[in-house]
Amino acid sequence: VHVAGVPMADVPAYYACADLHLFPSLADAWVVTVQEAMLCGVPTLCSVHAGCADDLVRDGIDGLLFDPATPQSLLEGLRSALTRDDLRALGERASAAAISFTPERLADAFRVAVARVPCGVPGHRRAAT
Repeated sequence: VHVAGVPMADVPAYYACADLHLFPSLADAWVVTVQEAMLCGVPTLCSVHAGCADDLVRDGIDGLLFDPATPQSLLEGLRSALTRDDLRALGERASAAAISFTPERLADAFRVAVARVPCGVPGHRRAAT
């Protein structure tokens, strides 16, 4: 996240002051703000259209999902999030989930995914992983 005039080292303190991080994207491949908020113990109300939604946010466990294409979904998501008795626990689980999402883990998952895709070039054999 970029906050004008705020040094990057101070940004986690801003996240830590929040009860909820809202990410209403209609199309993003991956956003670091969701993981940043989660690392700071702040649960995210995340768009189902965000690239990180499938991999990083488990609905009702360490974050919440909604469809920003439907205004009612956003309203219901906010209402649900802000009236939860376990919002702080959701944030604690979000932090634990985000910590485990390391570059090494992403690289390993990418290697596995690539290995599963057929090459399609006649006579070519994929190298062993």
